[in-house]
Amino acid sequence: MENYYLCKYFIQNLKGNNNIFLTILAGVFVFIFSQIILEFILKPLREYKNIKNEVFNKLKFYSNTITNPLSKEDFVIDKGGYNVIISLDSEEKKDFDKMNNKRIFENYLNISNEIRKLSCDLEIRYRDNYVFMRSMFINENMNDINNAVGCLIRISNSLFEKSRATANSDDIDNIKKYLNLNK
Repeated sequence: MENYYLCKYFIQNLKGNNNIFLTILAGVFVFIFSQIILEFILKPLREYKNIKNEVFNKLKFYSNTITNPLSKEDFVIDKGGYNVIISLDSEEKKDFDKMNNKRIFENYLNISNEIRKLSCDLEIRYRDNYVFMRSMFINENMNDINNAVGCLIRISNSLFEKSRATANSDDIDNIKKYLNLNK
């Protein structure tokens, strides 16, 4: 019985004198709700847009390397490390420093790894967004993402295949199409 009177007294006091308490309580609920929206909707969407922008930026920045891959005949890996031989005229070959050759090979290798990492990041950022968010806020579907990821992996794998220069250029165009980056 005491609980009944205590609840009745609390409710009566809420009606008249505790507008400040209700205002604070409403503010706390609004804050909690906004944080939920921020963490579970806006943050994953922002990360997805950022990775799309990074893909666009890296493809543009590395396009000279992507569209001019090394040939397998241009380098040899020996027991002492990389012995990269760049295809130049015989006079120029003699003057070309071995360390510079190694740096060129390692540069291509680093670019290949960076593009591969971008493909993984793109896929995981897309999957981080919930299904209802994908349908409301993201233009690309899973098929487009898979195609873009496939193109990125193919570019990463083909930086040492001279015959893929034109195909790499086509893959860059396809990635832009799949991710709606041509706008």
